[in-house]
Amino acid sequence: SLYATAPPRIMFKLVTLATLAMVGSASAYAPAGARPAVLRSKAVPRSNVQASVFESAMQSFEADFPEFAKRGFGPTTKAERWNGRHAMFGWFAIVATGYATSHGLIPNADQPLDTTVWGPLAMDGNMASATPGITNGRAIILIAHV
Repeated sequence: SLYATAPPRIMFKLVTLATLAMVGSASAYAPAGARPAVLRSKAVPRSNVQASVFESAMQSFEADFPEFAKRGFGPTTKAERWNGRHAMFGWFAIVATGYATSHGLIPNADQPLDTTVWGPLAMDGNMASATPGITNGRAIILIAHV
C-alpha cells in the first residue's frame, strides 16, 4: 500500500533536509576572524575590579581540580558560550518541530511504526503499552535531531 512505502521515502527527504541544514549552519560555529585575547577594558586595573561570582567559581574549580582545569574542563567563558549556542539550537529545533507538525509535514504522526517494516528500530522498550513502538512523528523528529 501507499503508507508502507511512503514513510521511508519521506524520512529520506527529511533526513537529507536536516543534514543540509546542519552542514549549512556549521559555519556559524567557526570563528569570524582574529578576536582579541582579552575582552576586558584595560582602562581599569585588574586589582581594582571585584571578582564576579562566575570568576570566583572558575578560580575555585581550578584550585579543586587543577588537572581538569588545565585541560579546559569546568566553568569557563568558552563553556558558557557553547551552552548558549546549544540552547539556541534546541529552541530552533522545538520551533521547527512545531512548524512541521502544525503544517502536516510529518505524515501520520500518531501512527506507530510498523515493526514488520522497521524491525527493532520501531521498538521503544515499553512492551506493556497498547502500542509497543514509537510513533511516526517521534521517529522523524529523532532522525531530524541526529
